[in-house]
Amino acid sequence: MKGSFTVYYEDPFWVGIFEEEDAGGYSCCRVVFGNEPSGPELFEFIRKRYSSLNFTSVPVQEHTEEKKINPKRIARQINRLMEGSVRLNKAYEVIQKGYESRKIEKQQESKKRRDEKLDLKFRLKSEKRKKKHDGH
Repeated sequence: MKGSFTVYYEDPFWVGIFEEEDAGGYSCCRVVFGNEPSGPELFEFIRKRYSSLNFTSVPVQEHTEEKKINPKRIARQINRLMEGSVRLNKAYEVIQKGYESRKIEKQQESKKRRDEKLDLKFRLKSEKRKKKHDGH
């Protein structure tokens, strides 16, 4: 299992992205912090609330073998991340797909509830109509 946690400033809030990758797939979670979180605050957040985070996951489609990366390249990548030009495209795509899937689920549930409500209303109305005609 491989994981990472990135905190960056996205105007006007500080945002944290949790990423996990294992044999089962890739999953990520976005957390919005208000003010700039300090190191101890982040550690406390991870310790207390990590288990309750809602991760969006995508199954791994292909297994890619990791190449050895030159240490200088790693240093340059870290410097780019530290400058604030963070682009977490894969994480954002997964989070967006999760939002869309939850949106579709909510739409289906609300349609089901609305249909049930209309059906109940129709049944009550028809029962009332039948009661009116019972005595004649």
